[in-house]
Amino acid sequence: MSCIITDDARFQAARSAVLSESVAWAGIGTLSERSLHKMLKLYIEPDIERHEVSYMGSIVDIMNDDGIYEVQTRSYERLVPKLRRILPTSPVTVVCPLAAEKYMRWLNTDTGEMSERRKSPKRENAYDAFRMLFGIRELITHPNLHVRLVYMQVEDFRALDGWDKTHKRGSNRVERIPTRILREESIDSPSDYLAYLPEDLGDEFTAPELSRAIKRTSRYTFYVLKLLEATGAVHAVGKRGRATLYGIANK
Repeated sequence: MSCIITDDARFQAARSAVLSESVAWAGIGTLSERSLHKMLKLYIEPDIERHEVSYMGSIVDIMNDDGIYEVQTRSYERLVPKLRRILPTSPVTVVCPLAAEKYMRWLNTDTGEMSERRKSPKRENAYDAFRMLFGIRELITHPNLHVRLVYMQVEDFRALDGWDKTHKRGSNRVERIPTRILREESIDSPSDYLAYLPEDLGDEFTAPELSRAIKRTSRYTFYVLKLLEATGAVHAVGKRGRATLYGIANK
């Protein structure tokens, strides 16, 4: 794992370009492509002629001198057929945006009224990326595959269309708009995943122990653990009671 130097001026230029475009298209949520996706593409590659390029029977988000970039916010499993075709011929960087700092605004869809901006206690980290990367675990060790984690400050705009009294539970997100990039990390080899294991976990651990260490549910931890197994960062070494015991690679 290595840190990438973030260019805030470049990101703010991309953000301004996308937001001015969204105003011209009648506001939030009307873009055919979500704002976050467009901003990251412009930030990574300002030349739009290199966006949405046809290659090997697929349309890729970006193709430039560094290779191919795919900005993915969900449904990573859908990338598998494309990656199978492209990885043997070109480096591919899968860009994972993470809401490391989040602010909420609520939209009343009947009146058009927007709430004040409030900070959310929820924060995404690398484990949220691993949960998503589970969808491409079969290709995670390919030498041409790279992962770029982009930790962002974002504003979430949600409609007050939920099913409870507050209309917030089960509500739909209208748009997620990044305000700035906090930091970026690059994962370029399977061994890089070792850096993300909690320091206090120990050389051997069970799934419940990992769950407590990363503060995620057991179901969520299952996907993280399977992704780490696929990278070779951890492997089963026996049992502790009824639970499978895992060991850290090279330990």
